[in-house]
Order: sequence, then structure tokens, then C-alpha cells
Amino acid sequence: MARLNRPTAEQMVRRLKLSGSEDVLEVGVGPGLGLELLHPGARRLCGVDPSPTMVRMASCRVPAAEVRETGVSSLPWGDASFDRICSMNSVMLWPDLRHDLRELVRVLRPAGRLVIAVRDHSIERKYGGMLRSEIDGVVDTLRSLALSVKLGHHQAVAYIEAVR
Repeated sequence: MARLNRPTAEQMVRRLKLSGSEDVLEVGVGPGLGLELLHPGARRLCGVDPSPTMVRMASCRVPAAEVRETGVSSLPWGDASFDRICSMNSVMLWPDLRHDLRELVRVLRPAGRLVIAVRDHSIERKYGGMLRSEIDGVVDTLRSLALSVKLGHHQAVAYIEAVR
């Protein structure tokens, strides 16, 4: 799966526009591919995943990252803790989308950037993803939380980019 996700992860990292001075959070780290790609460009790197197996794998893959076993619904950091937040192929698994997006905005610093990458099933239905109407729901929710949002696509993946 990591091999299939590499192009998506690389595109997500590019869209974060890291300069090397940012504190970065990845939500849904899986086996750590995103953390591995984020590590060279982040000042501080943190990640969360509800699976203890994924947390162990990601921690082994990127020992410098602070990876915690928790979901997106109750992040263990204070308000405005991160300059950049990203998530790849996990938003469709979040238990309460509106609450969980609010939680991301809570830990995002002013002028911070959020990138959510998810397979668009309206273009190609292969594995975990969302329909375009669901993706539009994420965009609308982020806009209702006072973020500037842009939706873009690269191949069959939707990239939701938001700035606080």
C-alpha cells in the first residue's frame, strides 16, 4: 500500500509548502510514509493514528517523530500548536467529520496550512475514498470554520488545501 500511496504522499507534502521552520502534524500516519517524507522539511514532526500497530510502525520508520495512539477527535495538543497539518486517505474514516475538522482548526496556528488528500471515487473507484459530494462537504465545512479553501485534483486524488 505504501508504494501505491507514495505519489499521493509526495504531492501532499509539496502542497504543504514547508520551509523547514514549521511544526507539522500528520493525522492518520499509517505505517509512516507521510512522516518519512515530511521529516526533512519539518522543525517538529508529530503524528496520530488510532491503531497501535500503525503507531509502532511509524515510530520505527521515523524515530524523530512524536507519534501518539489517538484519533483525530481529541488531539493531545494545545490550541494553535501546528503551522502545518496533513492527512492522507483517512478523512473518510473520521467518526464525526464536522467535530474532527474543528479539532484540526483548533490546533492549527493563524496563517497555518491544512492539506487533506483523499481518493475521489467520482473519478476512480479503487480503494478507500470519498464521493465528490462528500469531498464538497469537507470543503464547505472548512469554509464555515473561516478557512480559505481550494480544491484541486491530481490524477484520481482530491487535495483539499485550506489556510487559516
